[in-house]
Amino acid sequence: MTADSAEQLFSDLDAEILVIGRKLGIDNLESVELNRNGGMTVVTAGVEESFAKLSGGERVRLRVATDLPHAPSSRW
Repeated sequence: MTADSAEQLFSDLDAEILVIGRKLGIDNLESVELNRNGGMTVVTAGVEESFAKLSGGERVRLRVATDLPHAPSSRW
């Protein structure tokens, strides 16, 4: 995989996770950025935080949002 294709893949995943996260009830979710090291940076209500600093409910919703695009026949 080239650096450009990896960048596009991560960008597409970020956008999909953002949409699903909002549908799962994180209304103030503004952006999601997956890092290549497995981390995630999230902006909620204008505040940038790491995944670990989010509330328990937000973490669960984002875990689901991250897994759903990989599920067979997933349509969000």
